[in-house]
Amino acid sequence: MKEQQLKANHIPGSLEEHLGETNVEIFVGTKYPYYNRKWKKSKGNKPSWNFAAFFLSMFWMGYRKMYMPVILMLTLFFVTDLVIYFLNDRQLTDSMVNATDSSITAGISIMLGLYGNYFYYIHTRKKINAIESEGLPDEQRKTKLRNQGQTSWLGVLFVVIGLLVYGFLSATLFPTADDKIAILKNGVSEEFPDKTIGEALDSYFSEPEWQLIRNENGEEIIRFTGTVESYPFSMDFVLEDEYFDIVNGEVDGVPIDSDELNDVLYSILQTEIQE
Repeated sequence: MKEQQLKANHIPGSLEEHLGETNVEIFVGTKYPYYNRKWKKSKGNKPSWNFAAFFLSMFWMGYRKMYMPVILMLTLFFVTDLVIYFLNDRQLTDSMVNATDSSITAGISIMLGLYGNYFYYIHTRKKINAIESEGLPDEQRKTKLRNQGQTSWLGVLFVVIGLLVYGFLSATLFPTADDKIAILKNGVSEEFPDKTIGEALDSYFSEPEWQLIRNENGEEIIRFTGTVESYPFSMDFVLEDEYFDIVNGEVDGVPIDSDELNDVLYSILQTEIQE
């Protein structure tokens, strides 16, 4: 029993030595000659290049029904976003997230290009061993090998759905500064529902800029800055659920209270609607 266990954990040059050529051929499918050649050449866990795994990454894994590694990789993306979000005091930027996710994606692609064949070898070995241990009749065994092995476009769809779910959860739970600014810019006033705040301010002022900052109390502030008739202007907003409040502002360095700023915004919206 101990000797058999050692054999099962050994990475042979030929998978068929322990699992049988017919089993492996049925499980892998039409690409069996390719993978068989790669496995023999690599003699175990040595790198052997796989272009499909490199370029298609998780989609290749889904196509080959390697679902658990796909789930682990999506979890890695999610946990990475979570860590970055809190390390940066919940103030992410799209560039920060995109740079990190792009680095991870590139790393995964290179890893799969080099070791994808080996990972598929491990997957194949485990699946065939599990099916063999059931002691099924010959035809049932072959059917199960085909069903659990070979390829599946549904597996590709599984990856697409997984990426969509990851993207939705990440955007919902870890909104970037750009996400929060977009919420405000897409907001409207009850009096002028046909013009968004972003459209009105960006059109009325020259050199418009939007920033997410924190005030001295640690509150998140969305600050709009621009110029009008060569005078610098700023307006600070606070987002609360689906509503916003104007809290501070300046014109040419002179502070303006929130009531005056609301009047200014009302006037700008009215002007932009009429044009």
